[in-house]
Amino acid sequence: MKKQAAAAVLLCTLSAYALPAHAETAVAGDSSEALASATSATSASVADASSAVSAAAATYRDDSSLTLAEAIQLGIENSYSLQQALNTYKRNGISLEDAADNLEYIPTDGSGNSEAVSAWKSYTQSNLSYVAASKNIDTVKQQIAYSMVQTYYKVLSAESSVEEAKESLAIARSEEQAAAAKAEKGKISVSDNKSVVQARIEAEQALATAQSALAQERESLNHAIGAETDTVYNLTDRPVYTPLQAPDLEAYTQKIISEDPTIWEKEQNVGSAKLDLKFFSYNSDGDLELTEMSVDEANQALTQSKKELAESISSTYYNLQNLHDQYEQQQTTLVTAQDALKLAEKKYARGLITRLEVKKAEQSVNQAQRKLDDLVLQIDEAQRVLDQPWIS
Repeated sequence: MKKQAAAAVLLCTLSAYALPAHAETAVAGDSSEALASATSATSASVADASSAVSAAAATYRDDSSLTLAEAIQLGIENSYSLQQALNTYKRNGISLEDAADNLEYIPTDGSGNSEAVSAWKSYTQSNLSYVAASKNIDTVKQQIAYSMVQTYYKVLSAESSVEEAKESLAIARSEEQAAAAKAEKGKISVSDNKSVVQARIEAEQALATAQSALAQERESLNHAIGAETDTVYNLTDRPVYTPLQAPDLEAYTQKIISEDPTIWEKEQNVGSAKLDLKFFSYNSDGDLELTEMSVDEANQALTQSKKELAESISSTYYNLQNLHDQYEQQQTTLVTAQDALKLAEKKYARGLITRLEVKKAEQSVNQAQRKLDDLVLQIDEAQRVLDQPWIS
């Protein structure tokens, strides 16, 4: 029995594996033609993406805008891990063809010809490896996308830190000028004046540190998207805050477990172990007890993985809930700072306080807003992990 008939039987035997559409095509028909078609489609897709990304990359220059979607697209195109995943997919497709060529007929149990049983096991394992490699391409893309989100957000956060450091330095310099004026009139002690000068020096150092950190984050972004090291982009995307939608955590967990590629892989390991047991041969497979233990161990590994994933989902959800609580608290802090600024502006208009006091009130508002913005970044990242735990 050659490839076509063997593949038809394989579909019946492994129907529980829920193969992706393109993988089913590769197994159900002539594997050579189907694989060529699938590989061609994948290559064409990658080529199209490459052309589109190359065209996009050609338009990026210093101070050009860069959306999050563009960063993700470029990150995927520039990813070595994705190229490895594609190579594995192609390699496993070739192995599947070879295994199909070696399959003469489908044995019904372990009592058949040992070579036929071995060929059948090889074929089923090659098929699973091929499907797993196909699924892994999507997983790798999702992981790259999340990594690009993190990298993009780190730049946004670093830019915010630089702005805050600049504001702090401006206030420190204003305080130093005011202290110098007081010193000329003998209205400030030498010790207090030195403290103000030291505060300005520390503010300058803090700004330099923030700028260095920003340069490093920009360099990481440029490396990830394949841009020149010194390229500076205007990052235009920020996530918008959305109130937490409390799910039925148990039902949600089961849904995520059913989608998790690691769980899928563990399930296939159970199927493979059962297959080895079904076609066990004392002549070639060693000890029956060990083979039976392999089935138990595969089931235990699957159960443990599901348990750990459920715990991870629960932990991520409660962390996300905590971030939302912090966001609500920070909103109150922002409103309080805004009210204080309005009061300071009124006092300044009446000559009751200096312009420096108004600047400090403005700084408090800006700090509160930046912390709020940073929480939105954290919430967005946590939500992504909750939706797809395997990306982190």
